[in-house]
Amino acid sequence: MTHEKLTGLRSRMVEAREKALKSSDGPGFGSLAIEYSEDQATRYKGGDIGWIEEGRGRYRWDSKVIAAGFSLGKIGEISEIIATDSGLFLVKLLDRREPVVSPLEQVKERIRHKLVLEKRKQIEKEFLEEMRAGTAIEIYPEVLEAVKPPASPQPRPGEQKPPDMKL
Repeated sequence: MTHEKLTGLRSRMVEAREKALKSSDGPGFGSLAIEYSEDQATRYKGGDIGWIEEGRGRYRWDSKVIAAGFSLGKIGEISEIIATDSGLFLVKLLDRREPVVSPLEQVKERIRHKLVLEKRKQIEKEFLEEMRAGTAIEIYPEVLEAVKPPASPQPRPGEQKPPDMKL
């Protein structure tokens, strides 16, 4: 990205941040996201990316963006402009929840179902690998060359014939 383009984007982000600090357009960035965001997945949802859990899994956003969200102290606070390899970002803390530990009885069936699905995938993968390893594959190029594609169907009475394909 050129220096001029980056400077232009940064000035747009400064403008967006200033407007966001003054705005009371709902809990997220509201219409500012539509005007300034280039992220199609969140643009029309006021920039809302959903719940993020610290230390859990990978997210599609750069770790700097995630870290900025967790560093915000109070609800409604907006980060400084965050520069990453994929662009410039602003983060606004919309809500915060304390982690909750669910009793085993509540989640037991979900866990069991997930384990059954994982086991099924593993068995299918092993089966396919075994079938592929035990199957000899031979290719006969002369037979492949002898196969001719079927001719186009002839038009019905009253229909127009499609144009010939010329290569």
